[in-house]
Amino acid sequence: MSEEILKDKINSGKQFYFSQSFLVDLDKASYEEILESINQIQIKAQQDWYALYQLFNAIERRELYLPQFKSMTAWLNNYCADKRHGLSVDRAFIIKRAGKVLTDFMNRNNLDYKELNYIPPQTLTNIDKAVRCEIGISQDKEKDLKIRRDELIQKANTGNLSRDESVRLYKRARYQKKREKELEGGNNREDREKIKRNTAMADELKSAICNHWSWLGEKQKRWGRSNFERKKDNRIRDYYRGIEEFAFSVTGEEHGRKQADVLICENLTSRNPVEATTHAIEIKVDVDDFRRDTKYVDYLNYVDYLWLFAPNTVLDQIDSSEIPDRIGVLGYKEGSVYKVRDALENEEADVEGTLRRLAVHLH
Repeated sequence: MSEEILKDKINSGKQFYFSQSFLVDLDKASYEEILESINQIQIKAQQDWYALYQLFNAIERRELYLPQFKSMTAWLNNYCADKRHGLSVDRAFIIKRAGKVLTDFMNRNNLDYKELNYIPPQTLTNIDKAVRCEIGISQDKEKDLKIRRDELIQKANTGNLSRDESVRLYKRARYQKKREKELEGGNNREDREKIKRNTAMADELKSAICNHWSWLGEKQKRWGRSNFERKKDNRIRDYYRGIEEFAFSVTGEEHGRKQADVLICENLTSRNPVEATTHAIEIKVDVDDFRRDTKYVDYLNYVDYLWLFAPNTVLDQIDSSEIPDRIGVLGYKEGSVYKVRDALENEEADVEGTLRRLAVHLH
């Protein structure tokens, strides 16, 4: 099929899959050939999410991410960190999960991909999460889970289940699951204690990073003027300031703003805040949370530098390959902040939008 015909289908408003246009032999193609197919889909056929899943799955199944990366998650985080690829971490992991759900559905029902109508990946992930909340994930309920999930996917395939309906379904199931846990009482005491400890540690790390700048190193210019000049001009202040829960003005497929745990502003003056250097700090106090929540990688697109900040006990359990190269690493031990690895400056980041929002915040 020619590219002109494909463009006509898109222009007519009809969803169309491009899988056969860019897919290579998934069992024999080299890593470079698969990567080129991924990039081509990102450029010419972004809506063909299932083709991306097939390519990602080939890299993971054949372990082509080795030896540079220890896991597929580390490879995917690093790939998405490159703004040129135009793929956010959130969407990449949604595609991975949705692809597994859809493949499982097709295998059980002896269906071919071409026989299905277009189903957005977010709808499939919502269905999967809703059913797991509704039925549970224990082995004795696995059969019921698959049957219920297949019913909802078939409904979505025929156009009788919208994305909004799948979101509401998931929220109802999640609420019901939460109520059941509350009724169990004692079984959740350990979870509540863990959440309480993690929250206290996160607050301690926020306070530490906001009040200590030694991790920046002597090469960083923090003051810009002499003490006399700074005292003389009262408008100049806060050359180093940490702002907690700083929200970037970002909306899109993920339906919500992205929010850094702390935004560090270096060389900041009230006279001209747009000249500040920005550092986004992502705080992790739990290894499971680090591996589960990877959306912070997208913050690279909005600041000069991005740092992962965690207690030394957490960093000891994380392999360096799990953290993209551009992201710096800060450790915390006995009340002190120390640098493990430098962050690389992102010259392509949209820092202007962040600085405009910062100026509004300061005034």
